[in-house]
Amino acid sequence: MLLFRHCFVPVVILLVLSPVLAQQAKPAEPDAQDVIYLLDSSDQTLKPLPKETAKTASKVDSHSGSTSVKAAIQIPGSASSFHVKGGNDLEFVIKCEIPPAFLLPFTQQGNNREGVISSVKTGGFGVVKENKKFWMPFAVSKYGESSWRLVVKAPDAGEYGFVIGYSVFDFAVDPK
Repeated sequence: MLLFRHCFVPVVILLVLSPVLAQQAKPAEPDAQDVIYLLDSSDQTLKPLPKETAKTASKVDSHSGSTSVKAAIQIPGSASSFHVKGGNDLEFVIKCEIPPAFLLPFTQQGNNREGVISSVKTGGFGVVKENKKFWMPFAVSKYGESSWRLVVKAPDAGEYGFVIGYSVFDFAVDPK
């Protein structure tokens, strides 16, 4: 009987606390739909990235029987207002049906920042000589019930942005 009492009390406590513990284990999901947040690893809080409206900045050059095409987008400003420290993997969260397809590095072009999506060079008769894609890889996994986690493996210092339609959620990675 004594053994029963010693085992019974801890089991009852675990059963009573298990819904509370399960509630705490659920990740905090974003309130807003289609907004990308940085998941701060120090305290597991979500910090929204700034949203910029992109415009297309494609360019076609043709000379001596060859053509080059650059597909790019531009966002305003010389730098992102959102900075993170470099040297670590970065985790982002978005509440949406389909996660974003592109993460682009951006470089300054005048008063704007430009992200090149791809460039193609062709020779005579339309033969493709070069076809480069500039987007960066990131891992995607389910997060909570209706969100996605996007993990970027230790990006170099620079400007980056997730592209969703004509919106870019941008951030800057500072040197280590």
